[in-house]
Amino acid sequence: MKKRDANVDLIRVLACLSVIGLHVNTISSGSADFSKVLWRLVFADGVAFFFIVMGFFLFQNESFGKLLKKTGVKIFIPAFIVMALSKLFYPWIMHQASFFECFQITKEDIVELFTCILNWSAGDFMADHLWYLFVYAQVLLLFPILKLLCPGIHRTEENAKTLKYRLYLITFTFLMMVIEDIQAIEVLPIHIGCIFPILIPAVYAVAGYTIYENREKIKRDFRIPLVAGIVFILVQILRFLMEYQLIGAGSEASFLNWKNSFAFVATVCMIIVLLAIPLKENRFSSAICFLGSLNYSIYLVHYGLYAILQWRGLQDRVAEFVGSDSPTLLDSTALQEILFLGIRIIVVFTVSFAVSLTVYFIKKGLRTVKKRYPIKTREQ
Repeated sequence: MKKRDANVDLIRVLACLSVIGLHVNTISSGSADFSKVLWRLVFADGVAFFFIVMGFFLFQNESFGKLLKKTGVKIFIPAFIVMALSKLFYPWIMHQASFFECFQITKEDIVELFTCILNWSAGDFMADHLWYLFVYAQVLLLFPILKLLCPGIHRTEENAKTLKYRLYLITFTFLMMVIEDIQAIEVLPIHIGCIFPILIPAVYAVAGYTIYENREKIKRDFRIPLVAGIVFILVQILRFLMEYQLIGAGSEASFLNWKNSFAFVATVCMIIVLLAIPLKENRFSSAICFLGSLNYSIYLVHYGLYAILQWRGLQDRVAEFVGSDSPTLLDSTALQEILFLGIRIIVVFTVSFAVSLTVYFIKKGLRTVKKRYPIKTREQ
C-alpha cells in the first residue's frame, strides 16, 4: 500500500468540510450583513480544492483505458448507487411517503434516474451535489489531450519542456475568468463568455499538477508559502468587498463560486500554504490520513444525510439552542452564527463519517472473507 501524504489528506478534509459548510449554510443568503457575507466566503471554494487535488494524481496514470476502469469502479459506481438510494428514499426524506412505501418502485422512477445519468445530471432528488462528478467525468475525457501537457510527476525533462504550455493555458483561461468577473460588475457593454467552459475545471487540474510537481520546492523555500499566504489574504479581502458591493447593489452576480478569478487565485495560494505545513508522522497526521481515505465516501453521503436531519428539525433545534427566533438567523450576533454553523457542520460531518466508517468495515470484512475463502473455479 502506498504511503499517504498527510498534507494532501488535510486538503481533502478541509475541502470536504468546506462543501458541507456551503450546503448547511442557510444563514439569510443574499443578505448584505457583514458576517453573513463572510461565512459564505469561507465556504465558497471547496469544489475548487477538489479539482486542484484531482490534478495531483490524475496525470500519474499512463493508460487511459485503465484510468477509465479504475475511475468507473471507485468513483462512478458508488456515486450511481448513492443517486439510486437518494431517488428511492426521496419521498420518505420529504415526508411524502413512509419508509416502506419507498420500495414501491415504478417504471417511471427507473426511467427518471437513468435519464438524469445519461443527460449528465445529478437530478433534484437529494443528489444535487453529485453535479461535481459529471464535470469530473468531462475533465477525465480530456485526459489524452491534457496528458500531453502533464506527462507525469517524475518525468523531469518532459515537465520542463511542457511547463510553458501549461502556463499559457492557465493564463488564457484565467484571463477569460477575469473578463467574466468584470462583466459581473457591468463595466463592459457586451457579454463575452468562456469559449470552452470545461476549460475552467481542466485548468484547475493542470494547476494542481504543476503545484504538486513542485511540492518539494514549496516545502523547502518558506518564501513561497509566505507570499502565497499574503496574496490569499489580499485576494479574499478584495473578493469580500466586491461581493459586498454586488449584494448592496441588488445584483444577481456573485464572486462566491469556484469559476471566477478570485476563487482560482485564492485556492491555488491556499493549496500552496497547506502543502508547506510541516506535518510529522504522529497520531494527528495518521488521523488526518484516515479521514482523507474516507473523504470521498463522506462527500457522497453527506448531502442525503443532511437532508434527513434537516427535515427532521436539525436547523430549528440548533437555532433554538443558540438563542435565535429565526431558523435562518435573520437578526443574530456573530457568536450565534458561529455556533449555528459550527454545530450543524460537526453533526453532519460526524454522521457522514459514521456511515462511511460502517461501509469501510463492511468492505474490509468482505475482502477478508474473500481472501480466506476464495471462490474455486471448475479447473481448480
